[in-house]
Amino acid sequence: MNDSNVIGAILGMERTNLSLTISKVCDGLCSASTYNRYESGKMLPDKFMLSALLERMGKNPNRIVYTVTDEEHKLLDIKKKLKESILDNDYERTKEYFDEYSDIPKTRCKNIHKQLEFEIEGELCRMKGDTEETLSLYRKALEQTFKKKSLDNINESLYTVREFKLLYKIGEINDFDLL
Repeated sequence: MNDSNVIGAILGMERTNLSLTISKVCDGLCSASTYNRYESGKMLPDKFMLSALLERMGKNPNRIVYTVTDEEHKLLDIKKKLKESILDNDYERTKEYFDEYSDIPKTRCKNIHKQLEFEIEGELCRMKGDTEETLSLYRKALEQTFKKKSLDNINESLYTVREFKLLYKIGEINDFDLL
């Protein structure tokens, strides 16, 4: 059994066990036909897409041993540095890592990467104290994978960790409880 078949079997088993529809799992992340190719083993999702899909199903994506490409490894390394610089509230380092991340051409999962870029831009605005622009960028980040959902049916949707955190940040700025 190759990697595609193993990953496909895991996705299919988890989705079926949770009685979830394909459209509910992949909404805003990829098309249903692409997801079908993942689940059938005809196509292998990259690390970022696999993580997002498993998170939507409430599963820890770090429990799956997965070989990443050199591009994915470089992006993951920069994401780790970005997270640390944001936690340190270090504007200059965050900007430096953001520029480095943005300069790498992304061949797959462009909406997931664009979501992170908008979120980081929002963090940079937050560090400068621009609340209005921070909120706008967090919303743009959320819209990258939250296209079909509305805040009206927020309790019925599935979320990745990043989507959930963005909702929390938006709610925190607006001083209301979305969740």
